[in-house]
Amino acid sequence: MEVFVQLICIVVLVRYSLKAASSGSFTGLSLYAAFAAALAMMIYPWVIRQPLTIVSNLLADREMVQNIALLTTAEAIAGIFIPVYLLDHYFRPKEKRSFTSRMLKMIPGVLVFFAIAYFELLFFKYRAGGDFLVTALLYGAILFLFTGVSGCIFRYVLQSESLKLEIKVFMSLTILVGGLLISSAVADYNVSHARTEIEWIPLIVLLAGTVALILLGVWMYQTDFGKKLKRQLKWIK
Repeated sequence: MEVFVQLICIVVLVRYSLKAASSGSFTGLSLYAAFAAALAMMIYPWVIRQPLTIVSNLLADREMVQNIALLTTAEAIAGIFIPVYLLDHYFRPKEKRSFTSRMLKMIPGVLVFFAIAYFELLFFKYRAGGDFLVTALLYGAILFLFTGVSGCIFRYVLQSESLKLEIKVFMSLTILVGGLLISSAVADYNVSHARTEIEWIPLIVLLAGTVALILLGVWMYQTDFGKKLKRQLKWIK
């Protein structure tokens, strides 16, 4: 089940980059990237004291699995409803946009902290024997570049704010599905400590379908598919 944890963490970091791209300026994007790097530097003394099997140990604990599923579900639901609320906020005149809406747009989710810590632990495993401070600096630099570069790509490709919000909803749905899949393994770990085999083909199909839907949404938006369809329907009538 650790693969689903990794999937959730990847989606969370990509969504964080998308939020950075929605900041409205390169300065804001840089601040998001700097915050992620600074967070990695701050938590590395705690990360290096954790066992490499910490995720497997947590997944073997039924109560902890339930807590993880609850946390991912709560953030996924919030990640669905907040963009919908902000979509309405986006179409309002600037003078009518509330302070609460601006704050909701800026604040990252809770899961991004766990995602940064998880991949930092894996990075320390990859650089076993290396200097801790140097490893933390390298990881912070990689995280800064990842957030900055991916944020710039999102900013260039997804120029419409409403489209960014729609993709955030799809990402939140992916997080929700991942959390539910983790939750479904509680019975196996609790009763028989069985090892849940990963069905790679359904997982790949799920990921491919999610990506295809996102790309379809981008294509439909850029080609004004809805307007063309309405014109065709009027012509048929």
